[in-house]
Amino acid sequence: MSDKETYEVVGVHQLTEEQAEQARALRDVCNSADGLDLKLGISAGYAAQSAEPYAFLCALDGALVGFCTLSGDDDPELELCGMVHPAYRRRGIGRALLDAALASARRRLATLRVLAICEDASAAGRAFVAAAGGKHSFSENRMETAAIPPAPASTSARNLDVREAGQAEARDLARVIATSFGQSDDHMAEDIVRDMTVEGERYFLARLSDEPHEPVGAFKIFIDKPKAYIYAFGVLPEFRRHGYGREILEDILPRLFAEGWTAVGLEVDADNTPAQALYRSVGFHDVTVYGYYILDITAQ
Repeated sequence: MSDKETYEVVGVHQLTEEQAEQARALRDVCNSADGLDLKLGISAGYAAQSAEPYAFLCALDGALVGFCTLSGDDDPELELCGMVHPAYRRRGIGRALLDAALASARRRLATLRVLAICEDASAAGRAFVAAAGGKHSFSENRMETAAIPPAPASTSARNLDVREAGQAEARDLARVIATSFGQSDDHMAEDIVRDMTVEGERYFLARLSDEPHEPVGAFKIFIDKPKAYIYAFGVLPEFRRHGYGREILEDILPRLFAEGWTAVGLEVDADNTPAQALYRSVGFHDVTVYGYYILDITAQ
């Protein structure tokens, strides 16, 4: 079969349970074959809020052989990650998935750029992104732990109350996360409320134990079976260097392992050495490095 052969790529707004299981199985095959840890949020609970799909599937010979996600709904910046079964590569399937995803991005009027996610360890992936015109923007370290951190020497020194947050606290969550990362919180509270309706996604807010219980930090937990992931973990600038980040991690990690997840992962900017040092101090280790590459969505 030649590279010019066309393939049917189906875009979906929400994966069925069967499609999610097939995508996870394909991810496991690709990870095992290539020694990777592909960044693909595969969940049957997530439904795209955009008129455009968030996942693209290619099936051949009665099996799912190609898959990619385009996350971000109608935001100005979208993230793309994909995979093709090792036995079906070099047949144009990856390019067909990419073309379908970029065509979808162009139809979203607010989209300014697409970031393709590719692991540094994947020479073939980096070559594919380069051939598609991708330009490196930044990198993130993927870190993981499978061990509960040692219990603090004293519980009397605990200063924070870390609890799962409800929709009424969405504005506090948005303020903490946006301020922690130097972002605008425009529409973030609405996005958080929407995320709370998705199975496997939860937000937590850390407040000072003493009155007036001021918000200090926040984060999101995303479940991608059999692991849990910490996202958007931030502590307000005025509360940094007080040990609060460590206290939050020492609180939430035992809870996640008690729920039965095999490991807990997170991502941190490759240049953020203080945060990496904190994560290593509570048991996290490096797994891989994700490169983020800007793709030109104006090219046809």
